[in-house]
Amino acid sequence: MAKRIDPPRAIQRVFESDLIGWRGQRIQALQDWKARLQTVDTLYRGDWNQIFSDESVVREYPSVFNMVQGGLDDIARLVSEAVPSVRCFPAKETQSEEAGAHIRECIADRYWAVNAAEMIVPRLAMDVAGAGAAFVAAYVDKHSDYPCFHRIDPRYAYPDVVNGKMQDLIVLEDLNARTAARMFPDLGLPDDPNQHDQQVELMHYYSANECVQAVVSQTPGAMPEAYIVKRWDPQGVMPVAFVQLDSFDGAFRGMFDQILGSLQTKNRLVNMVLQYMDELVYAPLQSSGVLNPEEPPGPLAHYRLDPNNPNAKIGRVPPAGSSPEVFELLDFLDREQRAGAGYPAARQGEVNQSIASASFVASTQGQLTTTVKNIQRLLADMRRQINEISFFRDETLLNKEKVLV
Repeated sequence: MAKRIDPPRAIQRVFESDLIGWRGQRIQALQDWKARLQTVDTLYRGDWNQIFSDESVVREYPSVFNMVQGGLDDIARLVSEAVPSVRCFPAKETQSEEAGAHIRECIADRYWAVNAAEMIVPRLAMDVAGAGAAFVAAYVDKHSDYPCFHRIDPRYAYPDVVNGKMQDLIVLEDLNARTAARMFPDLGLPDDPNQHDQQVELMHYYSANECVQAVVSQTPGAMPEAYIVKRWDPQGVMPVAFVQLDSFDGAFRGMFDQILGSLQTKNRLVNMVLQYMDELVYAPLQSSGVLNPEEPPGPLAHYRLDPNNPNAKIGRVPPAGSSPEVFELLDFLDREQRAGAGYPAARQGEVNQSIASASFVASTQGQLTTTVKNIQRLLADMRRQINEISFFRDETLLNKEKVLV
């Protein structure tokens, strides 16, 4: 009698213990990426706090151009200016195959039109430039006859990437319990109007073999526990499209990860220059032999000096002299920041030459042009992935007649 051999553990169903183990491993493995992403978020918001050697913190707001915010917003607009077209190639050089390829192109355009997916392209461009990666899930909704798209925030994404290919993805997101109950009614969470501060962690696991939706408990002092509320079979097709900004070590790195210190230094120098100007205008008064010192300073103030006092005088205390190296350092920091972020000054209309042609100004933006083209290249590959996933979902789960544009 033949002995039954159990299948390997890797292809069995995903259980709660698996999710908790993978959750801890991903959080530990990707903590450096999340720290860099948090730094970019801080720069974008303009929270440039200055920490001194005694661990005291001075809260400073941008007194200079916020290159992170301006650069990300500008790159997103530039990337979305050019709307790409879908090209499907026929398998054979026949009229019927060419017609079928054209129909597939129209179907793919319909997917993006129904989901208003062009509206998320700027956000995806900012994800690639700021976080170094972008994620979009394609799923089936019972209220739609077409596959639906959902942008996954990189701040909550924990992928397993091998040689540029994503093997699976874990998404962890903290939400208000009432919000989660309304957004995901399948979870069965209570919609209690009296609980405003209760938080829950939603966990989504995506792979080509199985997809799972779970709730993770966050009890203080205890190990987290996962409760699977929904699972579905993706039928061998990974339901998430993924692209990553190229990096030498393969880690997730954005374009603005390394300019925190430079921006803080430039902002601090500008604040010091502003303080120096305040000292020039509001320098304290010094006097000797003034007969009416109680007179408040102002445009109508008149101070009378004692004629019998040969040392009688009134004036302001001069501040320390300004160093010209400060302004040279500001220019140096600005050049270094723009070189590291790939955002030229000519984008803001700053051209050193007094007379410059349009082609000359365009040539000064070569680094930004290369950056935008690279992001467009990555988003084009993401579109290809999304269209392939949508075609598969449409054929297997939504196989019925629909409107075609």
